[in-house]
Amino acid sequence: MTGGGKSVFLRQALTFLCCDHPPERLRLALIDLKGGVELAYFGLLPHALYPVADTVAAAADTLSRVREELDRRLSEVRHAVEAGDSAAPASWPRILVVVDEVAELTVRDLGDDRAARAAQQAATGRLCEIARLGRSVDIHLVCCTQRPDAEAVPGQLKANLDGTVAFRVRAAANSFILLDSDKASLLPPHPGRAVFAHETVEEFQAVDCSLEESRDLLLARWGSGRVSPTTGPVTQWWENTLSTSDELSDPS
Repeated sequence: MTGGGKSVFLRQALTFLCCDHPPERLRLALIDLKGGVELAYFGLLPHALYPVADTVAAAADTLSRVREELDRRLSEVRHAVEAGDSAAPASWPRILVVVDEVAELTVRDLGDDRAARAAQQAATGRLCEIARLGRSVDIHLVCCTQRPDAEAVPGQLKANLDGTVAFRVRAAANSFILLDSDKASLLPPHPGRAVFAHETVEEFQAVDCSLEESRDLLLARWGSGRVSPTTGPVTQWWENTLSTSDELSDPS
């Protein structure tokens, strides 16, 4: 439901992760299909692989690039196994792909715009592939939606999302889609109250983190010089297809 706390929860989670982990360990691929408002400033952090994607076409491009990186990592693992070494390369940072309003990729009616429909279909396919294959090579996925129905969260995607955070929903049917129970429809009307379903099911109260507080924390952690659209190379990112800026192309 509107005002339930989903956007605040996502903000505080990303703020914590970016304060706690340097870009050498964590990189972000951000897709904000609600106009780019909620996640825009995270796209200026040194963790960001590229600017926040705020259109279906940009989302398709971002997810295609992540899929290319996924294939590169799988190839490295396969070669390592063939060589008798099953350990993943130590240079890998984890990649967190965040999609805010996944229904825009799965069910939005784009009318007669063939290019947009093709981008939508490609993005949905890549999203499901990343959900299915990414975790094994340190590529993780967070999908958010205000429309928790069977069309917005297709079965192939839901089956590969390991955990669910459900805020208050209007109907038991929506809760069953998310949790296989009616718990989310029975939550009290307090912003931030939610149910986390993973190996167990637990009700919790999310942390309230305002936009201003989030920005202050990130600024204090990284400083104004680090909160910029381009950053220097981290580990081996200049060598792969995710590093597209001129600054990242030179390892020196």
